[in-house]
Amino acid sequence: MRVFADLLALAALVVSLPAESIYQVETSWSTAGDIGGMAVTGVDSFIVTDIDGGSAVAWTSGVAGSAVTTWTNPGEPTDTFTFVPGFSTGPRGVCLDDSGRVYTFSLDADHNLLVWIGDLSPTPWRLMAAQGLGGPGHLFEAAVDAAGHVFTLFYYGVPEGRARLEVYDPVTGWGASHLETPISETDHDPSGSVFHQGLAVTGDGSAVYISDRASRRVVRMTGSPASGYSPDAGFSLDLTDSGSSSLGFKGMTLASGEQWLLVADDGADQVVIADAQTGAQSPLSFSAPGDPISVGIDSGGSIYVAHSALRRVDKFTLQEAPPPPPGDNELRGVWISRFEWPSTSQSTAQSRINSVFSNAANNNFNAVFFQVRGQCDTLYPSPNEPWSPLIGGSDPGWDPLQYAVNAAHSRGVQIHAYINTHTCWQSSTPPNYAPDHVFWDHCNVDDPAHQDWLVHDESGVPQGYSEYVWMNPGVPAMDAWVREQIMYVIDTYDVDGVHFDRVRMAERNWGRAPIAVARHDNPDTAEANDGQGNPERLDFDDFMRDSVTRAMINIRGQAWSRHPSVAVSATPVGLWRADAYPGYPSSYFYGYWLAQDGKAWMNAGAVDFLVPQIYWGDGGALPDFSDIYPDWQAAADAAGRFLTPGSSNSNGQSEVENHALIVRVGGGEGHVAWSHGSTDYTSWSSVGHPYESPATVPTFPWLTSEGVIVGHVYESDGVTPVTDAWVNRTGDTWTALSSDDGFYCFLRLAPGVHSLTADHPDHGSAEAVGITVAGGEAVEVDLVLGSIPESTPVGLISR
Repeated sequence: MRVFADLLALAALVVSLPAESIYQVETSWSTAGDIGGMAVTGVDSFIVTDIDGGSAVAWTSGVAGSAVTTWTNPGEPTDTFTFVPGFSTGPRGVCLDDSGRVYTFSLDADHNLLVWIGDLSPTPWRLMAAQGLGGPGHLFEAAVDAAGHVFTLFYYGVPEGRARLEVYDPVTGWGASHLETPISETDHDPSGSVFHQGLAVTGDGSAVYISDRASRRVVRMTGSPASGYSPDAGFSLDLTDSGSSSLGFKGMTLASGEQWLLVADDGADQVVIADAQTGAQSPLSFSAPGDPISVGIDSGGSIYVAHSALRRVDKFTLQEAPPPPPGDNELRGVWISRFEWPSTSQSTAQSRINSVFSNAANNNFNAVFFQVRGQCDTLYPSPNEPWSPLIGGSDPGWDPLQYAVNAAHSRGVQIHAYINTHTCWQSSTPPNYAPDHVFWDHCNVDDPAHQDWLVHDESGVPQGYSEYVWMNPGVPAMDAWVREQIMYVIDTYDVDGVHFDRVRMAERNWGRAPIAVARHDNPDTAEANDGQGNPERLDFDDFMRDSVTRAMINIRGQAWSRHPSVAVSATPVGLWRADAYPGYPSSYFYGYWLAQDGKAWMNAGAVDFLVPQIYWGDGGALPDFSDIYPDWQAAADAAGRFLTPGSSNSNGQSEVENHALIVRVGGGEGHVAWSHGSTDYTSWSSVGHPYESPATVPTFPWLTSEGVIVGHVYESDGVTPVTDAWVNRTGDTWTALSSDDGFYCFLRLAPGVHSLTADHPDHGSAEAVGITVAGGEAVEVDLVLGSIPESTPVGLISR
């Protein structure tokens, strides 16, 4: 189906209005039958065919009735028309030519092509019988070019699933019952798929577009009506990796001087608008729920979509989208990595620090994620870990983190200390400059006596450098060490938050370090998954994910007990797991397989907000930001925590700014850009851009409504910490575990009175009752195994 007039300057709209304008339904019409095809004849005027009733009806100015010329059966010129009885496929394709003639097509019981030709004047339509196509099959679509050549697309040859494109001479001289021979035939079979249901032809007949329902792709073929057609390798419109596998591309039309191809996609309930030369999708593609089977466009640029089973035609007009919410209460962040600001020159490093916070403050950003720890070395004076080589590997004589805190707060910008958690070192060469680095005691792949924290693969083999030297989840001493470093930062510096990256393993199915294996499953019993560190009796991969989640829970609990106003956030990889994104390959890089379950962190209350790294743009090869973001947002909403997704500037400034608007409209609490060095700050704050006006950082309502219990579990001496004691709370099915330093915690407690029990098979039990927890309070309860029950909590911390 096509109209040859230059219908819409769609190309200009695509350039100027992708973010500001969208197609929205203006009017809808209900039809009498199951629609097979549609041709737009004018503004609010169209013809639809009825598959079930074997008829067609024209709508003039949106009204079906006495003003409409109906189709007439040759020999019976009446105002009521039903196609010749005995048709094997109901009338589907319907199209127009430049002269105003209208064509519709079906097959009779003998698989002869039936062509009806007429116009919108009160004269009879003519029935033409073209070549007998032979064999079982279906006629799905037809078209005409400016010269009047008739193109038909016939699916046949079950189970081969081939499509035949047949071209007939112009209809001049055709008569009733005339047997017409095609002037060319082209067999087409994209990847052996079936149901080739859409057809569009350029006015000069030099290019033909065939859409395939099953493979969800469009093929462009070039040639001529007389000689036939061959595929154009320069065109690619392929959505096999999204939408339904049983539904897909159907009717098509060309628009705007044939610059754009419109495709009815009932697999994803949308209309795809694509470049007719390359197949690249336009951002003006829009949602059209309800089995869209055909699409057309009128002289004013309105797009009409016919829905088959819904028996409805919707008219979509290009409207200025309602402005996004102003975003006056949202986090507007930027990452600055440890590779962007440090220097062995104090003045250079300080200048860079001043620059990032000034850029943020002057352009309405309100938070900077400032990296201070990357690989068990630091960019602040740590009592436990060496200075980073990035700042010289020794004391530079000043405190960069304190300088950054001052620079941030003097400009009214938040600073979140950005920390890598599970990375020990980032080189195949050991940290020879620092003999006190934890690498030497715990992560040395060349020293079997000093690799207890080192990540092990699925066979239990210790793994050395692979992007990083990674530390193994499921090792309580390592978790306690990392938490100690984090607590030092929030105890020493007035940071607004701590922010974690690399909270995972390097590869899927890894983690079988001896300590983790022993905690997961007791080798001395016949039961499976019954290790002392595995109270939930999880399989090993789930145990590794649970180990990381528990480490995050302990960090949030201890931070709350000391400085509850310090926000805790983390940045998982952008893809959670494969089943969250229909059509995405299982081979992609999913955090879930790497012991990283960001959704579980939110559900547990282990983070105040999550910053998934959704580092892909829209409209190209998958992944797409707009596919991934809604799943994370739904998880955050369900968990009652905040979401501020991260985008990469590698997608271009306008794309990343659009992501921020998508999040704003979608209910997120902000956005973070990666990273400082490639951020065009002034663009963000320019008139008409997302950060044109200032915004405040959201506050967390759970800091006043939820309570926390924290504490340590000790042996009977009250001093020696116990690892993997099971701590249970009355009314709660979840079991807390004490870490290497004896620490445990319960988050997200409703205000009220609580009781605890603690047990370890080697050290006995303890009990604490009558623990009153109020909203916003952290109650500290230390448990001494083998002691008498505690009737009151050891300590109370009110914030």
